[in-house]
Amino acid sequence: MVLSALALAMFPVLYFFTFLYYTDAGSTFFILCSYLFSLQQRHCMSAAVGAVAVIFRQTNIVWIMFFALCIICDTLVNSAVPSKHAVISKSNSHALIARFVYSWLRRAVLGNNKHLLLKFISQTLLNIWPYCIVFLSFVTFVWINGGIVVGARHDHEVGLHFPQLFYCTVFTVCFAAAYMVSLQNIIAFIRFVRQHLLLSIFLLLLYCCAIWRFTYVHRYLLADNRHYTFYVWSRFFARYSLMRYAYAPLYLLSGYLILRTLALQRHFLWCIAYVVCVAALLVPATLLEFRYYIVPYLIFRLNIPVASFRRLIAEISIYASINMLTIYIFLHRPFHWNSEMALQRFMW
Repeated sequence: MVLSALALAMFPVLYFFTFLYYTDAGSTFFILCSYLFSLQQRHCMSAAVGAVAVIFRQTNIVWIMFFALCIICDTLVNSAVPSKHAVISKSNSHALIARFVYSWLRRAVLGNNKHLLLKFISQTLLNIWPYCIVFLSFVTFVWINGGIVVGARHDHEVGLHFPQLFYCTVFTVCFAAAYMVSLQNIIAFIRFVRQHLLLSIFLLLLYCCAIWRFTYVHRYLLADNRHYTFYVWSRFFARYSLMRYAYAPLYLLSGYLILRTLALQRHFLWCIAYVVCVAALLVPATLLEFRYYIVPYLIFRLNIPVASFRRLIAEISIYASINMLTIYIFLHRPFHWNSEMALQRFMW
């Protein structure tokens, strides 16, 4: 547990920005604190701390709603799964849980057991009302402010940037490679593609359509060569126009590995809620920025099976190496802009 916490504290993108004047450290602290209170069933405290996180960064409202969705999903699963099968709700028997949930919904909605639905609604509202207050307060703020953005609105335009999800999946797999990249998982992916060939082809075509129609290239991404995303984009995406489509199989593999790993620890409704909330967080953002992936990654990392000692040491060693390299480059490899007198430095 201590090693796992140390690994999360050393997560390279978050670790780097703890030394700079950015909101990421405070935002991440309050979101994780709110998540802890939510897991402890202290929902009023969770909502209050979550409200502070929203003040740090307005998009954190998505995570407040994620905590509420988790409560709804867990309440539904606990209501649907009989007590003698309660252990199923903590396992990865997703098909069995789905059958129980479907059967319960038929009885509650279409059957004569309306009291089941009323009991579920009352239990849910009893737990999520603090989050609803935060959400309604946020909606009031958006209405008064005329939008979610505080500050330079023309620099934070909202769009439908679906490839942002693809970038995030690759980012997650790269930093959690110690837990997901293995021969067993690669073989499982190949078997999945062979067994669901039409679905895989459809997903690849869908990915290509999303890349074609919804790829945004923010002017900051092209102009600010201090950030690593500038070099990632220029060398892996912009050099050849068709290269961005070549990564579609990698996106499919990354998404599969993420869902497969989460499914070992969480039921399918939780996984759906996570995907929906990550999409709600990232898709509107038109700028490719690694800092946007910090909280999605940490929530993912906290909800995968407990790692072995060997994998934890490998993860910490990789993170420590990356941190030393990025800090060294930041401190000892500055450069000049012709338009600026001050030194410029490379950063995430």
